[in-house]
Amino acid sequence: LASFSQGYANQLYGYQDRLRAGEDARPPRGPALSSYVGQHLIVPSLGVGGGPDVLLLGEHTETAQASVAEPVVLAWREVHGSALKLVVVGHSFGGLSALRLTKKLRARGVAVQQLLTLDARTLPGLYGLFVTPPGVGAHHNYFQRSLWLPGYPIEGAQDHRLRGVRHTRMPAQREVRERFSAMLSAP
Repeated sequence: LASFSQGYANQLYGYQDRLRAGEDARPPRGPALSSYVGQHLIVPSLGVGGGPDVLLLGEHTETAQASVAEPVVLAWREVHGSALKLVVVGHSFGGLSALRLTKKLRARGVAVQQLLTLDARTLPGLYGLFVTPPGVGAHHNYFQRSLWLPGYPIEGAQDHRLRGVRHTRMPAQREVRERFSAMLSAP
């Protein structure tokens, strides 16, 4: 869950399809700042063994009132059953969206094995929502405290404060990329 444009999301879906078809595909590069999540976390994971099934959603599709991701995950659970391994990632306002989604899924009996939040943001007065929902296998939260777009610790998460890193560059950090890769390969 991040600020993807639909055009960039479609490029990533096409890249994933070409890799699964055995084609030698060139990873997409998006012009938007939000494409950093795709370029540095998602694209590298897709090239390994066909990669995971990836669903990209804008953070605005997961709000307190509505959810696009919830019915999709429920459909995936119907197809994959107990083999469904769910890793939810949220950057910026997508961090709050990831927390909301995880809470909704738990209420529907769907476990989130791994949760990764990167510099999660919210509006003033809503910081009380920054709590890891019960039942998450592991929640890693990376944040920085610069004056421009600071991130925040999240109660119940394994917090990792990164210094000297700007908000928009968080997904490109080696430590973050390695954590994401480990989440995907965990049993």
